Amino acid sequence: MNVAASFQFWSLDSSLRQIRLIKRSSVEHKHDENDINIEVETVSLSDSPRFIALSYAWGDPAKNVRISCNQKDLYITSNLARALCTVFAAFDKGKTPGFQHGDTILLWADGICINQDDIEEKASQIPLMRDIYSKAQSVIAYIGAPQRSKPKAAFMATAQLGNAEIFLSQDRPERVTIQFDIVALHELWTQPWFNRSWVFQEMILAPDVMCLYGDGAEHASWPLSVIHTLIDRMQDMNNPHRQIPSGSGDLAFESDWKEIARHNMLSVDSWVKLRKMLQKSHNGLNPVTVAVHFRKADATDKRDKVYSLLGLLNDSHRSSIRVDYSEQ
Repeated sequence: MNVAASFQFWSLDSSLRQIRLIKRSSVEHKHDENDINIEVETVSLSDSPRFIALSYAWGDPAKNVRISCNQKDLYITSNLARALCTVFAAFDKGKTPGFQHGDTILLWADGICINQDDIEEKASQIPLMRDIYSKAQSVIAYIGAPQRSKPKAAFMATAQLGNAEIFLSQDRPERVTIQFDIVALHELWTQPWFNRSWVFQEMILAPDVMCLYGDGAEHASWPLSVIHTLIDRMQDMNNPHRQIPSGSGDLAFESDWKEIARHNMLSVDSWVKLRKMLQKSHNGLNPVTVAVHFRKADATDKRDKVYSLLGLLNDSHRSSIRVDYSEQ
């Protein structure tokens, strides 16, 4: 039995603004996380390469999925493996903004393109993430995958909620009954991806975002702009009269799930507002403004609560913060 050698990361030249990009080695229509075959190459951001940046939640940090990278073994997290399979399936269906079917598509994903075990490389690559996400041809957001419902049902339930008149008023005290998949709504809007600190920066910097939800070929895709439009139609999500339907019986979820969903919906709204502010500023945002919106965001490493904001700050504040993972 032949055993492949382990993939070894090579050094990147920070003075040349080098990054690594992923290219799928095989064009076969396989979307199995146990059969991922990729190549990784080096490019310079100064050369304006065409690529797609991936946004996803790390999930379980254990690297227990083996893939083939440059014909060598590389272990990655299960959520990244699932994200790659789903992205490749989207490529095969031609759902990639800015690219034509059959184009060679290069992808940036931090779990592969940054050597996570090299603290010096992490420190030099993190300041580049501002350009990685703002200058990418597009950004694909892998939200996650449902356990009990269909991916498309989640987006349809959000669409129905966004178009529905479901609040109480003096002249119409009863709640309007809407028939839709409450399980799908619950599973989508409680995904951890929505509250990760790095995701906030990625979504604010991104010029164009396509959201993928599902696993491999069984996924749904919607532009983030459409999802935000639906959220915007719900008007004031803090209004106590604005109701997200509850589950009952077998559909009774944890009591705070609607608060989680409401918080995550408001996060999407914040991303769009901060993106507009960033575009008008031409230099970056004030750290206080950013911190107000980021204060409840999650990060496994608490230092990332700060580092994940760097790409949004103005030059003077960004230069005063040094990325350093050497001290615990």
